Amino acid sequence: MKPNEGGPAFPCQITNTSTQTMEFGGMTVEAGHAFVHEGMSMRAYIATKVLAGLIEFKAADVETDAKCAVNYADALLAELAK
Repeated sequence: MKPNEGGPAFPCQITNTSTQTMEFGGMTVEAGHAFVHEGMSMRAYIATKVLAGLIEFKAADVETDAKCAVNYADALLAELAK
């Protein structure tokens, strides 16, 4: 089952108002066009915040901390969905 990603954490619309094609984040945006860049998921954002706290307090080894951070993110998203 696919986990709840919680939607985009930092979506933004990029509009190319110039007269030339531009590159942004690996995307080509034609002159006068726009696209939405969704950024990272809420799940990834929450997990990185939790992981930073775990690293600060040296809770466990890297793999255990990473799994714990994702579990916290999943629990928070599940609670928020109620």
